[in-house]
Amino acid sequence: MGKKISLLITLFIVSGMIGLPWLYKAATDPVTDGKEKAVQRAKEETDLQEVNSVDWFHYKHSYYVIDGKDRKGTEVFVCVPYDPQDKIIIVNKNDGLSEEEAIRVLNSGSLNIANDKRPKKIIDIKPGVVNDSPAYEITYIDMEDRYSFLYIDFYKGEWYRIYNL
Repeated sequence: MGKKISLLITLFIVSGMIGLPWLYKAATDPVTDGKEKAVQRAKEETDLQEVNSVDWFHYKHSYYVIDGKDRKGTEVFVCVPYDPQDKIIIVNKNDGLSEEEAIRVLNSGSLNIANDKRPKKIIDIKPGVVNDSPAYEITYIDMEDRYSFLYIDFYKGEWYRIYNL
């Protein structure tokens, strides 16, 4: 009886060691493939020349956001929609707030946000598109220790919405 249990435990462990890497690869391949296709589409349909990073953004619609440079050397965000029928949005990074400026706007108290929804700790900030306009998504822990998302306009620094979890 003890040998059967030992054999079952060993089989369970071995199958987990084989299965978990396969499961991870199956889960991440679509994202990696989507990023590659987004970069390819951006290079074909825009002046994107250099890619620094690619991130995924989702609000009401999903985008792959490419941080890079165009042929003139201008730093840009190229927002490639998940739906290939939708148009690509190109944003000159110098035309709006930097990530640091967006965080300063949030921390400054100039936004009309309730005190309990103000940030205690900033976790991440990334560019994206909200209502067809460039925006930043700022992820943070608020004063009530909730995981929160704030969407802020890229150009004006006005906030769209806050989600608290």
